[in-house]
Amino acid sequence: MTALCTTLFLIWTVHLVTDRTLIPVEVDPAVQPFGNLAVTWTFLGFLLLLNLWMHLRRRQIRRAEAIPEEG
Repeated sequence: MTALCTTLFLIWTVHLVTDRTLIPVEVDPAVQPFGNLAVTWTFLGFLLLLNLWMHLRRRQIRRAEAIPEEG
């Protein structure tokens, strides 16, 4: 997930630097500059939140496994 987020961030950076669309998204021309950024940031934000949730869930599972069971 981290690699995917990093890749998408690099794609977004290349898009800004070269002013070419690497991921074609149909957006109303009246809001074109804002539209592409909104779509990109929404997607990246979702992936980063998913990554955070997965990290916290793995930590919770590891802690549960580390606690010895009472018998």
